[in-house]
Amino acid sequence: MSKENVAVIQGIYDAFANGDVAGVLSRRSPDIVWNEAENFPYADGNPYTGPEAVAQACSLAAAASGRASPL
Repeated sequence: MSKENVAVIQGIYDAFANGDVAGVLSRRSPDIVWNEAENFPYADGNPYTGPEAVAQACSLAAAASGRASPL
């Protein structure tokens, strides 16, 4: 893996650890397609396309679990 790729992944992990939702999503492709697991109760929007849709999916799951933030 290139040093550039390692830096991108490290940035995602750092943003995730700090609860930085925008930081996590900004490091994803603008045309990201996210699929929740089959039978996951909050997967009614599968597939989620784009960073905003992914953020919405994470927010739904976080709210259902009682967490204030998806990260």
